[in-house]
Amino acid sequence: AITTTFDIKEGKALRKLDVGEALEIVETAKEDPTRNLTRVKARAKLDGKEGWVTLKGNQGTAYAEESDKHYVCKIAVPLEKRFTSGGEVLRTLEEGEVFEVVEGPKTEAKEGLKRVRARDIADGSEGWFTLTQKNFKHWTPKYRCAQ
Repeated sequence: AITTTFDIKEGKALRKLDVGEALEIVETAKEDPTRNLTRVKARAKLDGKEGWVTLKGNQGTAYAEESDKHYVCKIAVPLEKRFTSGGEVLRTLEEGEVFEVVEGPKTEAKEGLKRVRARDIADGSEGWFTLTQKNFKHWTPKYRCAQ
């Protein structure tokens, strides 16, 4: 859950987080020595709700973990229906959009390009595109809900 305050007992739950949901870190993680928790202030990418999230529980359970599958678009790029480049365009990923790689990268034989299947964090649309350093960079800081 994402809560209103650092102290988990004092705060109210804003809402439950979905497993796999992307979180943008707003403040560095802090230890709660009283309850033996690690909490971080974060913003849910799904709806922009901001609050405190438990990274690690008092029994060592990880509730959110770092993700290396989230990227941010640097320039507009077509999101295509099929793996092969040059196919039907579903829509265009715009500069600043965050997405999660769900498959790949795979090398396209005819072009030698790295293609990935990805899901847009904001609207959930999925498709294929070519992943290069010119058009994408890792999104940081990035975490995803683990439980």
